[in-house]
Amino acid sequence: MFAISQTSRGLFCFEWSSTESGPKIVNLSHLKTIKSFNNSDIINSIVNNFNFTIKNQSNSLSITIDSDNVLISCLNVDSKNISKSISWYENEILDSDFFDNYYNYYYPLISSDECLVISLPKLYKDNIINSSLDNNLNLIYLSLDIFSAATLVKQLYIKNSKEDYIIWKICNNNNNTFIVYNEDNIKSYVKLKKRKNNFVIDFHAGCKEYSNKIL
Repeated sequence: MFAISQTSRGLFCFEWSSTESGPKIVNLSHLKTIKSFNNSDIINSIVNNFNFTIKNQSNSLSITIDSDNVLISCLNVDSKNISKSISWYENEILDSDFFDNYYNYYYPLISSDECLVISLPKLYKDNIINSSLDNNLNLIYLSLDIFSAATLVKQLYIKNSKEDYIIWKICNNNNNTFIVYNEDNIKSYVKLKKRKNNFVIDFHAGCKEYSNKIL
């Protein structure tokens, strides 16, 4: 497996293979000069700057995008008819220019009448998919950093737990992002900003109780 993880400092690229004791990283490189997926030949540029050791064993590709490169918002919905609420939002609120530039993904938040809305630039996703095909790589996983971390935590540490758990991303410029999960369901998504000696809520979606606890 070849994996790419985007951060504010560039791209971390690594190869890993399956072993009896779990995944093992066999090759790691940091490409600090490549920071964005806005180039049509992005995967080709990465491949040309990475010294593969086990590429002939697998052509599977996994990519996580820095969540600072997408738009994240919140939508109030009718919990009994979420699809109708989303349809109204797309028809009445979003304009054609926005649809031309973004793919929208909706995540209902439990214990709340809200949806988390992730808007991914179409340019990013289309470049990733097309460039992967051009390099004979099979893209099997595409996600955002903090959501990808949540998947890993679920698989490794709390496989059968019914307890709530929090994923915490420490960001640049005194920003912090938190997601509260229960199993695979999101309860709350919170962004905090440190100002002087205090933290303030910069963005909130979901159960307010959890936002206050995090703060």
